[in-house]
Amino acid sequence: MRTQRDIETLVARLAEARRAFTSTKEILTAARREFDEQHADLIAAERDLGELVRNRELELRDAVEEVYRLTGIRRPADGVNVRLVKRLTYDTDAAVAWAAANKHLTLLKLDRPAFERVAQGLKPDFVAIEEVPQATIMADLDRAVARTEAATAAEAVFAEDIRQHYHTENEWRQGVRRMRETVDPETGEITEDANG
Repeated sequence: MRTQRDIETLVARLAEARRAFTSTKEILTAARREFDEQHADLIAAERDLGELVRNRELELRDAVEEVYRLTGIRRPADGVNVRLVKRLTYDTDAAVAWAAANKHLTLLKLDRPAFERVAQGLKPDFVAIEEVPQATIMADLDRAVARTEAATAAEAVFAEDIRQHYHTENEWRQGVRRMRETVDPETGEITEDANG
């Protein structure tokens, strides 16, 4: 059994640890404040560039999803893709009533993720399940840009020949698409006859 002396020792050790923690925290707070003041421009630039990246990602996602909705193309360019995710639409009151009627008592508070997992399998009448496009973007877009530039350079070399070979704009576009498929994405070299 611990004695009063043991308890007093533990109290003293905790008090010492708290003093050290508080002192260190105060020093760190002052150092952070000084750092923030010294690097205010850099901090503001990071914040602004972060917002710019978020806005450009949103713009790109919207454009990719629009292309998918209009054309059905899931990979409209290198570095971006469309994956289909399930989105459930339902009336919350109807979901709670359904959970009560079907004895899914854990769902009565309507734990949305849990309800949606169950609803996907059981498919109650009041739930609409649809696949919606969700754009994904590669973390490293430099490689995708390089491949696109290589393909564009190869396309420029052969574009006029293809245009002369085909008589209508639609035939030309199909020829360009076939030609792009013949470009090695790593080297930009033509791997087979682009006009074939």
